Amino acid sequence: MADPQIVSYSIQQLMDDPQALSAYTDPNDYLKESGPRWVEFLASNPRARFDDLAIVLTIVDGEVVGNLRGIPIELCIQGATIRSTALRAFYLSDAWHNGGSGGMMLLRYLSLTRSVIASGRPDEGAESLYHRVGLKEIGPLSRYVYFNSTKYLLETASRGIPLIPKLSVVLDPLARIYYRIRSTSDKSDLTFEAVEQFSGELDQVLDSRDDDHIVRQVADLNWTLHYSPSLSAYEIKRGQSLIGYCLIRIHENHSTSPRQNSSVMRVVSLLDYYLVETGPEVLNSLAHHIIKYSSTQDAEIVSIQTNQPMLIGCLKRLGFVRSTGNNVLLKVPTKTDVDPDRWHLTEAQGDVLFSALDFTSE
Repeated sequence: MADPQIVSYSIQQLMDDPQALSAYTDPNDYLKESGPRWVEFLASNPRARFDDLAIVLTIVDGEVVGNLRGIPIELCIQGATIRSTALRAFYLSDAWHNGGSGGMMLLRYLSLTRSVIASGRPDEGAESLYHRVGLKEIGPLSRYVYFNSTKYLLETASRGIPLIPKLSVVLDPLARIYYRIRSTSDKSDLTFEAVEQFSGELDQVLDSRDDDHIVRQVADLNWTLHYSPSLSAYEIKRGQSLIGYCLIRIHENHSTSPRQNSSVMRVVSLLDYYLVETGPEVLNSLAHHIIKYSSTQDAEIVSIQTNQPMLIGCLKRLGFVRSTGNNVLLKVPTKTDVDPDRWHLTEAQGDVLFSALDFTSE
């Protein structure tokens, strides 16, 4: 068997030769989301340059055994703008986990931008590899969950015992009483206006940020919405003044119960947000909005991930229960100071913002 080769393609190369990746066999379907629409998505990214890397592969005898894609982004760290890459779809066949190919694919990206960010729940091997090439944790995020229905929770906990999930008929009314006792009323005068695209006025709000964050202006958000029609976008206003935005995602999770006919759980997530005002009243209104939206979508669970202590306090008061959140791992150029306490983190860190995208149907 031949030695593995690390092969990479820029956005421009894939635009010039749309069939370039078809030269390889792909038994693991690692390239299933790497078709023409994905290349179009990358090329229209407001932060991209055509010479940015689109994909790095590990090839053995013409077969794809490893895959790592990246989305060009920019970071704002203590007022300075840094080009970076949001890592996505990091796959490596089991037989090649110990051969150094994973590290070589990561280093190929770092050789160009000197900065990468990875977010999610990496397995132990991937997390160890990230640390070895210099990524450091700036999270993790704290995930808080609100149950509109206890059926999924009981089904997962019951490990296949048939009658236990039926207890949700009794527990759901009790949960509603509990939430009513814990809940504080929404006394703010904020309005949440649903939009298909954000207005240019929002840039004035985003330009005023003084925290550390992934740069997201109107062009970035509207580019994401164009390719993610399942996201719900809201401009948040006090009177006529625009004070922020939020993105909400609804998706389906399958129960981990061993039963064949296990439930599908609808989850509403606060994917991303920014608010100029961050007092308890404003954050309470944001949480109430997500809960109300979840009821209109027949969602069983509301999920909010954050690193902001004030929002965490609000969620606790409303009866949200803490769960395990995503890791957020970052590497920046040498001599760039990273203070995790300065970061405004949401679930949409790294490539998670694009979790609603699906290019597999091409």
